[in-house]
Amino acid sequence: MPWGVVRVGVPTQRAEWPGRGASRVGASNRRGGGPCRPRGRALRILFHPSSRCGVMTTIFHKIIQREIPADIVYEDAHLIAFRDIGPQAPVHVLFVPKQDVPTLNDVPEDAPEIVGRLAVAAARYAKAQGFAEDGYRIVMNCNGHGGQTVYQLHLHLLAGAALGRFGTPDA
Repeated sequence: MPWGVVRVGVPTQRAEWPGRGASRVGASNRRGGGPCRPRGRALRILFHPSSRCGVMTTIFHKIIQREIPADIVYEDAHLIAFRDIGPQAPVHVLFVPKQDVPTLNDVPEDAPEIVGRLAVAAARYAKAQGFAEDGYRIVMNCNGHGGQTVYQLHLHLLAGAALGRFGTPDA
């Protein structure tokens, strides 16, 4: 399904986004669903038509909106980075775009800078923290078989120790 751009206001009613479980939420500004009508101050966001009006809520969105706490280590106009609550290495930081992009498959072809900004920010962070020379790993998971559990695009930066091999299926 193609992506589009919409200007939306603050949603007043939330409904579960079908097919992705309770962590994905769509929204509607009208009681009966259907097209959204912007209210108040509008925000330009990317949306997937199945989200009903383009507003999704994941744990990452709640962190971006400061609805839940996180150990934020970097933020700019386009992305936010925070420490993973279940680290897989001594340093495990997640870099998340502020645009709604559920998976790597959903990055618009005309917006590769979304992924590029994540990688550049991760490299900048590694250099600033002093572990770039020793080495680090960046990983992006895509969909269920790829290990993605939160459906908002994000990049994992892992560092702080020698990292083993990866990519073998679970037995």
